[in-house]
Amino acid sequence: MEIHLTPELEEQLRFVALSAHKDAEELVREVLTQMLGEKTRLILRVEQARASYARGEFLEEEEMDALIARNFDRECISGGLRRQRTI
Repeated sequence: MEIHLTPELEEQLRFVALSAHKDAEELVREVLTQMLGEKTRLILRVEQARASYARGEFLEEEEMDALIARNFDRECISGGLRRQRTI
């Protein structure tokens, strides 16, 4: 496979490869492997979510709000932050 890059992108690739002590071809393979892996995982999660929804397996709005709030609180506490509560 052959990919044509703009001069700006090619220069950026050279710069990052040099900084990472890798040749450009190795860096492209590494970056593509990582990016495609992330995209594949995302696509699979979306497909799983759609299948769950089709089976009627989903959270109601109140349940989702509570889940988000719990996760947000957990992240804030582990990060040393506190969420301000409004009354």
